[in-house]
Amino acid sequence: AAGGHEGIDNTLDYFKFTATETLSSGNILTLINNSATQFSVTYDGVVKLKDHSSVPASTPGGLYYKDGELYIGS
Repeated sequence: AAGGHEGIDNTLDYFKFTATETLSSGNILTLINNSATQFSVTYDGVVKLKDHSSVPASTPGGLYYKDGELYIGS
């Protein structure tokens, strides 16, 4: 796995993360809550959502993944 990062540029009005090395495996972004990965983006740009074991509360505009299907909240 590549190590290190340049961090967040606070002079910009958007979130930007730049790895110091070119990644060829693993995730470039992982969001974790209570040691469980909720969301990640792989090195090649694939967005991965947590596979829910039950249906979460409906949230307008929200997305969730369960049992191989993607759901959109309305």
